[in-house]
Amino acid sequence: MQAKTSWLLVMIVAGAGFTAAFNIGKVAPVLPLIQAEMGLELSDLGLVVSVYSLLAMFLCIPVAIAGAQFGNYRTALLALGLMGCGGLLSANADSLSWLLFGRIVEGFGFVMIAVAAPALIARVVLPEDRAMGMTIWSLWMPVGASTMLLISPTLIDLADWRLPWLMTGWFALIWMVVLGLAFFNVGRAGDQQRGISKSQIKAIFQPGTLMMALSMTLFACLYIVAIAFSPTVWHETKQISLQTGSYLLAFAMIMTIVGNLYAGFLIKRGYPLNRLLVKGFVIPSALCALIFVPALPFWLQYSCFVIFTAAVGIVPAAIFAKAPAYTTEPIQISLVIALVFQGTTAGQVLGPILFSNLIEWQSHNWSWGVLYYLGIASLGGLVMYAIKPPESEEI
Repeated sequence: MQAKTSWLLVMIVAGAGFTAAFNIGKVAPVLPLIQAEMGLELSDLGLVVSVYSLLAMFLCIPVAIAGAQFGNYRTALLALGLMGCGGLLSANADSLSWLLFGRIVEGFGFVMIAVAAPALIARVVLPEDRAMGMTIWSLWMPVGASTMLLISPTLIDLADWRLPWLMTGWFALIWMVVLGLAFFNVGRAGDQQRGISKSQIKAIFQPGTLMMALSMTLFACLYIVAIAFSPTVWHETKQISLQTGSYLLAFAMIMTIVGNLYAGFLIKRGYPLNRLLVKGFVIPSALCALIFVPALPFWLQYSCFVIFTAAVGIVPAAIFAKAPAYTTEPIQISLVIALVFQGTTAGQVLGPILFSNLIEWQSHNWSWGVLYYLGIASLGGLVMYAIKPPESEEI
C-alpha cells in the first residue's frame, strides 16, 4: 500500500496525457498546408481530424478491459510507443492513405493512454489525494492541445508542417522511456495483479456512472463545437483573421485549466457532484450562445466565450475526480474512466455533426447556434442534476 502520495509520478503520468493531446492540437494549424501539398478534399481533412474520436468512441471500454488483463503499466508504454511511431509515420507521409494510417496508429495509442493513465495515478496516490490526482490528470487535454496551437505556427515557419508532427512523435517515444523508468517498480508490481472478472465489469454500469458518461457527451457536444467553429464564426461575422482567432482560441482553452483546478478543490472538500456540474455547465453554456448573436460587439462575445471555457472546465475535472468513487476495487478505475471518456468522444463526434447540419439547414445562419446551445445546456442541467452519489456516500 502507498505510504505517501508521489506527486512526481502523478506529473509524469500527466505528461503522458499532454503528449497524447499534442496530437490533437497539432492538426488544426497545418490542415491548409496538408490540403495544398496533397491536393485533398475537405472531406479528406475531416477524416484526418475525426479518426481519433471515432476510434475512441468505439474502443474505450474494450481497450480498458484489455488493459486490465494486460496490465496498465504495459498498456501505457505501448500507447506511447504507438503514438510515437504513428506520429513519425504521419510526418513522413506523402499521400492521404499513409497519413491516415499513421493517424490510426496514433489513435490507438491515444485511446490506450486515456484509459491506462488514470489507473497508474491511482496506484501512486493515497485515497484522500485521489480526487486531486485525477484533477491533475484532467488537465491533459487543454494543456497539451493549447500548447501545440501556440507553438505550431513558429515550428511551421522554421521548416514546414512536418516539423511539429515529427517533434510530437519523438517526444512520445522519449516520454515512453521516462515513464517506463519512473514506474518500473510500481508498474511491474501493479501489473502482477492484473485481470478483471465479468462481475467487476458489470458493476461499472450503474445509473451514476451512465449518467456521468451522458453528462460528458452533452459537455463535449458544446465544448468541441465552441473550439472547432469559433474562429470561423469570428472570421465570418466580425472579420477577425484566422490567425488571430487561433491565438484567441488558445488563450480560451488555457482558461479551461482554471475550471479544472477549481473543480478538484471543491470535490476534495465534499461539494456535491451534481450541484457542482449544473452550476458549471448551464449558465456558462447559455452565455456561450451569445457568440452566435451577430448584433453583439465582439468584446462581449469573446468575454462570454472565455467565461464558458473557464467555467465548463469544472465538468470533466469533477467527473474524472469523482468517477473512482463509483468503484469498489482499484482494477475497476480504468474501466469507469473509459466509460466516461467514451461518453466524451461520442459528444465529440455527434456535436459537430448536429451543429453543422443545423446551421446548413438554416442557410448558413449562425444565429441558430443560440438554439443549439440553449437546448443542450437545458438537457445537460437535467442529466447532471440526476446523478446520484456513490453508495458509500448515501445515507
